[in-house]
This record gives sequence, C-alpha cells and structure tokens, in this order.
Amino acid sequence: MNDTDRKAKQIDELRSALIFFSNGGKIDREKWVVSQLLKAMRIDFKEDELIAASEPADIEFRGVQFQVKEMLDKGRRRTDEYKQRLAKAESARNFEELIEPYTPKDISFSKIVEQCYEYAESLKTKYGWLECKNIDLLCYFNWQDYSIVPPIEVFNKETIFRSLSVVSNLYCTVASVMPNAPILLREHVGKVGTYREADA
Repeated sequence: MNDTDRKAKQIDELRSALIFFSNGGKIDREKWVVSQLLKAMRIDFKEDELIAASEPADIEFRGVQFQVKEMLDKGRRRTDEYKQRLAKAESARNFEELIEPYTPKDISFSKIVEQCYEYAESLKTKYGWLECKNIDLLCYFNWQDYSIVPPIEVFNKETIFRSLSVVSNLYCTVASVMPNAPILLREHVGKVGTYREADA
C-alpha cells in the first residue's frame, strides 16, 4: 500500500468513526461493547441475540440487562477530536503529516476496575435502588493513550447495581455480582479475559 492509499484509508476510517460515534450509532456502540465482554468470557453468541432493551437498560442478552457506560478522560470531546483529525487528514499533502507520536501512560487493570467501582458509586444520585437492583452495569473504560500493565487481579466489591462488568482496550471482567444477577454473569465473576485472543 502506497502513501496515497494509506492516506485514503485513514480518511475512510475517520469518517466511519464519526458515524459510529454519532448519536445515531449509539446502539451499535453499545452492542460492540457487550460483544467484547462476551468474547473475552468465551461465551458463544449470535449478533442478533443482542437486542435493544427497555429503559433504563441499553442492551438485553439472555436475560442480562446491560446498561453500557463509556468512561472517557475528563473533559475529552471525542466528536470534536475526530472532526479535527479528519480535517487534518483531508488537508495533508502526504501520509507522513498524519503520523503522530504515541506515548501511552501505564495503568494496571486492577486500577481500571477500581475506577469503575468509583464510577458506579457516583451513579447513586442518578438511579434509585429499585432500578439498580435489576441493572447490569457495563463500564467501557476508554481513556485515551493508555497501556495496561500488571496487576490484573480483580476484587469483588458490592455496588448498588445487580452486577458490574468492565471492558477495557485489552482485558475484560465481570467484577461484581449480587445473588439475583443472571447465572450467565455469576458463572464468570472474577474471571479476566481478553477479546483480542478471541478475535485472533
């Protein structure tokens, strides 16, 4: 692939990303996050099993009522970010102008899970106990430019939600479940997997 083709490919990918991250792409994003967790847990499924759920949940899967929450860096405006990157790609004279330095920050998966517990705790003021006891919270940890390092251990901590699962850019886990959580989640609590191996 020559530089012209690489530039065109990057422009196409950025345009697709803007559609995916638009309001209209919300359900597709939520289904994608759920599918990554299922792949990491080695749960066989068909895409049409992931269906839009009734409020306040987002995606239903075999009785699991996933509410998908994406955790972005504080103050990050992703749509503006992609628009700027697309404008830069379209105006670039060559592919080299699009190459940017990548210096990821290290964070342990254990710390990511801890951040998700704190986020779940912060949602207490938004959702009532009666709602949460039937919601399976799924946090998509999507901080920019980070690399996961050990430890990857998961600790079980009670939350207001029926269950708490975590998807990151490498590892996924069902971190916490209540006794009334679907057996599908209870069977996998505490396990850590990666969807990258599942896709290989």
